[in-house]
Amino acid sequence: MRRSLWVSHTKGEQQRQGSSPTQQCKTICCLALKGTNLEYRRRGGVYAIRAGMDCLTRNLLMGKRNEQTFVVSLSSQLHFRKPQLTDGAAIWSLIHDIEVLDLNSSYCYLMLTSYFRETCVITESGEHVAGFVSGFIPPDKPQTLFIWQVAVERQSRGMGIGTTMLQTLLARDVCRSVKYLETTVSPSNDASRAMFLRLARELDTEMKSVGEFSSTLFPHGHESEQLLKIGPF
Repeated sequence: MRRSLWVSHTKGEQQRQGSSPTQQCKTICCLALKGTNLEYRRRGGVYAIRAGMDCLTRNLLMGKRNEQTFVVSLSSQLHFRKPQLTDGAAIWSLIHDIEVLDLNSSYCYLMLTSYFRETCVITESGEHVAGFVSGFIPPDKPQTLFIWQVAVERQSRGMGIGTTMLQTLLARDVCRSVKYLETTVSPSNDASRAMFLRLARELDTEMKSVGEFSSTLFPHGHESEQLLKIGPF
């Protein structure tokens, strides 16, 4: 049976009901962990909370001026899991189609799904791949998870899937000792930078720049890549 929960609509309603956004967040997290699908209405001044299947993206978001209704039922529509060797071609196609990230060879994605599957995440929507995160734990940095690529199909953006995949990955046993997350972001990729900053806030920690891979290191006029570090958490 499909269960739903309406989140209170405005700050005033929250005050009248005697519950703060933080208190509501805790309640909704418990319900989501039990498989409840979340529905919320957001408009000016509304707090909204998004939930994923295996972990929760807990954001307090300000809604748009015009009243709109959004159905968030990621627990039934999306499936977050470790990739398999047979996912390699679909991952290559995803990266190719979004035209934002560097497209690596198909062989590279086969290696990621074979030898680094514990630190990678696939998002399935129906029977197709809607998102992918690749990462690894450097041998000389056992407390650091390096995120290589975060990809979400165009039609599924804005749902918090990228952040949810990262939270799903951090919740795995392989990341039990991880206290830092590192990644590189090009200057023109504002969406990626915003996503990692949002993750840092959710983890109640900071994000800072700790270096870069200069454009001179890349062939064919590639942008520089700023090295970002999130943590400790």
